[in-house]
Amino acid sequence: METELKKLKASLDIKSAAAKSVKRSFAQQIQGAVINANKTKYLLRLDNGQCVVKRGVVNADISILEKHCKGKIPDNLELTSTYFDGIINNFNEKSSGKGYRNPIRKMLENSSVYPVTFPDNTDMRESKTPILLPCSSKDEQAQINMALHASMAQSPALLGAQTPW
Repeated sequence: METELKKLKASLDIKSAAAKSVKRSFAQQIQGAVINANKTKYLLRLDNGQCVVKRGVVNADISILEKHCKGKIPDNLELTSTYFDGIINNFNEKSSGKGYRNPIRKMLENSSVYPVTFPDNTDMRESKTPILLPCSSKDEQAQINMALHASMAQSPALLGAQTPW
């Protein structure tokens, strides 16, 4: 009975130490300031008026700030939070992929056994043409129907055929 009690106490000590370390983490200490610095970017307002935190966006930006601050919480967090957007935008501009080339890609392209050619994605990244994504299943079905009708109009062999829809 006494050894079981010691095991439980040790388990409790480990869990409380882990909880304290999480509360002291950079992400937990800076999260509120990041969200308050740009609420429109980090909060999603629901139809019922409640706001939900966009965790993926917040965590990605906190990671960028942690690298910039080298893991140290700024002394005046309220004042520093006004610069968070600039820091994040600067980081994103630097790491947007300009100048970076995957070394494995080069090795595959230069392979003497089976050279691989990759499509040039620069045109797609710089394209100003918007990509239309359906907002609902009804919109998706409408886009599918439009594409099917356009396809049928271009194919003379299918014009006389009965459509299943």
